Amino acid sequence: MIKLIFSLYLSIFCICCFGQTQMVTNGEFNTNIASWMASGSVGYSNFYSNGCAAFSEGGTPVTGVLSQDITVTSGATLTVTLNYGRRGMSGSTVGGLFEILNGTAIISSTTITAPDAPGTFITTNFTITAPATNLLIRFTDQTTQTHSKDFHFNTISVTEPASTLPIELTYFIITPNDEKKVELNWQTTSEINNDFFTIERSKNGTDWEERIQIDGAGNSSSSLNYSAIDSHPSLGISYYRLMQTDFNGQFEYADIRSVNIERQESSKIEIYPNPVNNQIKIYANSTELEDIAIYNTIGQNVTFLTQEIEKYGSKLVIDLSGLRSGIYYIKTNTTTNKVYKQ
Repeated sequence: MIKLIFSLYLSIFCICCFGQTQMVTNGEFNTNIASWMASGSVGYSNFYSNGCAAFSEGGTPVTGVLSQDITVTSGATLTVTLNYGRRGMSGSTVGGLFEILNGTAIISSTTITAPDAPGTFITTNFTITAPATNLLIRFTDQTTQTHSKDFHFNTISVTEPASTLPIELTYFIITPNDEKKVELNWQTTSEINNDFFTIERSKNGTDWEERIQIDGAGNSSSSLNYSAIDSHPSLGISYYRLMQTDFNGQFEYADIRSVNIERQESSKIEIYPNPVNNQIKIYANSTELEDIAIYNTIGQNVTFLTQEIEKYGSKLVIDLSGLRSGIYYIKTNTTTNKVYKQ
């Protein structure tokens, strides 16, 4: 008899990540204007264009320019967010030109104007498609007022979607069934560029062997259920993990699951007829019949002189007509049984 004890750890495993990646360094100006190239500007904790030291003694405004090189993913959709207001007194228009350049070519140009009331901030959002990996963002102040009517940036943000990995896996579970085999089931809610799944097994959690490979759906936005069976599980504790591979060879692993298949000392087996002329029938559980070997009385393995006639579930039929008359030992997974060949 085989006793199966299994531990089941059901958890959500997501290998598809969402969110956005910020491309601008110090976009909130919380370290003065470090990481920015600036001219005609004053580096306060927030950016103020045309402020204070940007004026000559005669009070003539000096155009403030703020810029930064950014690295993006070519072809990605970039989201640009600008949060700005007025510093100082209300009154005349305070604003400027925000541009994104590829080299010297302007690929986006937006005129922004601060609200009249000092201390009030507004937000402008727009998107562009990145034509290259290296871009320049630039703001040019167009305010012609004195320093008491500065343009005030609070935030400059450029983001792109984080890279999306191939699948979102909602569960991966393993359990032994009544036939003493291990069933593996998992579900995905979305798949992108998913080539195939691989089931791997280990006895120690370190050294892994491939057991089963199943094709993925490629691309899918609906829930898909997958299943596999390990027909020859290892006795004792063993570990399983699910590996997903996409079409370009990148792969991800799910969490490891374990199963414990314990053998009891008493393994019931029936062999008849005994003595036998030609064919002998062996009845036992399928795990017991996985590895059959036949030896003569001097310990020689003579299995190659016999032939399996039938093997189904708990029944095995072997043709012993190729053996001479005498005593033989039939060894199953856990037992050794003496038979007499006539």
